[in-house]
This record gives sequence, structure tokens and C-alpha cells, in this order.
Amino acid sequence: MVNLISQHKPVLILGAGAFFIDRYEENGKVRGAETYVGDTVAATIGATTERQTVFSGDGAVATKIIDKVTSVDRTLGITPQDATLDNIALFLIASKPAKISQSSGDIVTEFNIPLGADDRTYFQLGAAATNPAGRPKFAIASDTPIVLASGFESDKQTAGTFAAVTLAAADFELDRINGRIRFMSAGLGKLVGDDPGRAVKCKVTILTGKAGTSPEFQRVAVDAAARQVRVAVRYIEDADEGVEGRNIYIPQASVSPAGEASLKSRDTPQQFPLTLAIEDPGSGLAQIYVDGVPA
Repeated sequence: MVNLISQHKPVLILGAGAFFIDRYEENGKVRGAETYVGDTVAATIGATTERQTVFSGDGAVATKIIDKVTSVDRTLGITPQDATLDNIALFLIASKPAKISQSSGDIVTEFNIPLGADDRTYFQLGAAATNPAGRPKFAIASDTPIVLASGFESDKQTAGTFAAVTLAAADFELDRINGRIRFMSAGLGKLVGDDPGRAVKCKVTILTGKAGTSPEFQRVAVDAAARQVRVAVRYIEDADEGVEGRNIYIPQASVSPAGEASLKSRDTPQQFPLTLAIEDPGSGLAQIYVDGVPA
């Protein structure tokens, strides 16, 4: 016995590895293609049980007759710090990121210039009732100068009736990267006129013709639906000091956020902690597969 103990080589691992997720489609099936989650700073796996205990009723001191496990709950916790849209969508229990196609031609935006607007007031290009977020950026053909071909209009004279307004280059500032525009005091004065006592509606047409292009981008739209987000998860563990790493696969788990994510901080990177409630995948499959090579 002593000899056996002295010959045993303990399997000690400081965990390190990578996570991959295969998000379930609307049809309730996985894609069969796993996406690298990105850098993760922590991961835990846990199991809890509920038990039913029955004690004797006779006698001065109750004795335990049976202690039976009635349920087992297994969970996986991971903390990605790759601020990808896929990870943000999982954290916010949202649909997968959707592709917003490239748009060419005029970028026409209508908006109200509220009372009290000043040069700190910004307007988002491309914003509309059906797309309040607007478009985050736009570009132009490389051989075309940046111009405001159709320029500006406002209804400062008659509410609801647009009329052209001429602005100088110094009257406004156009943020081409984020798709935003603001007006200097002189520009606001020209658009609003002699204070009509109401919010003036303004129309801005940016880069008319084929020169104007709003590039393709990805967007996560978080709606009010209480959706169930399910994933299959794989953890590929790095080898440690000659010990073969484990390959852990979970066929089905329900995702929920585990706390808050730091949106802005000088010393904390954005991290998106997730709790994955491991479920029964059915079809006779196991809840967790742990593969390993004997040491």
C-alpha cells in the first residue's frame, strides 16, 4: 500500500484552454460549426443536488431512514473578455448579430432641431422611425470628393414645408466615421431662423448619387422578447506539465448573464460573464462528455 502511494503521480492541473460555442438555430438544432468565444479570463463547473431526507417517527431520538437525491443541477460559468457582437448577444439574451447590407446613393435624414439646441447637439445620420439607431458610418468612392450635393432644408418658414437653406462649410461639422452631424451657432441660426417657438424640422441629404455609400456592418438588436438562448459548448484544455488536457463537450445548455459587464472603465476591461445551465439533450445523449488520456 505504501509502495503504491509512493509510485502514484498526482494529476495536478492549473486550468488553461479555449472555449467554442455552437449556438442553436431557430429550428432547435445546432449548426454543427463551433465558433471560438475568444479570450476567457475564468471558467467554472459546478453541480448541486436536492435531497429528500426521511427520519423515523418512533422513539425519543429520530434516526435517518433514507437520504435520497431527488435532482441534480449542473452549471458551467465562463467569462469572455473578447467584446465581440456574438458575446454581447449572448450576454444580453439577444438574437444573433444580423448583417445590415451596404447602402448606396443618397443618405437622407429628417430630424427635429429642438428648442434650445446648440453646438453640443448631435444628430445621427440615417435615423428614421423604423431605424432609430441610424447607420454608424458611411464612406465615399475614393475618386469622389466629400460634398453635400443636395445640402440642407428646413421648415423654418412654414411647418411641414421644406425650403433649401445654404450653409457654409464652417456652419456644421460632419463625423464621417460615426455618421453624425452637428451645427455651429451660425448654422443653427440659418436653419431655425427667427425663433419660430417650435422645433424646426430639418432634412439633410449627404453624398447624393452613386458617390454615397454606407458600408455593410453587423448589429445586435435587443428586443423585449424573453427568448431562450441555447448553445452547445466545447472546452479544449491545454496540456499542463506533461498532463494531457481534457476535452469537455456539453451538447445543450441554456445561457443567462452572470452579473454586470463594465461598459466604461479605466482599469477593468469589458467582460461578459455567462452562466450556462446544462440541460438534458435527449436522444440518449449525456449531459457532459469529459475526454482524457491517462497520465
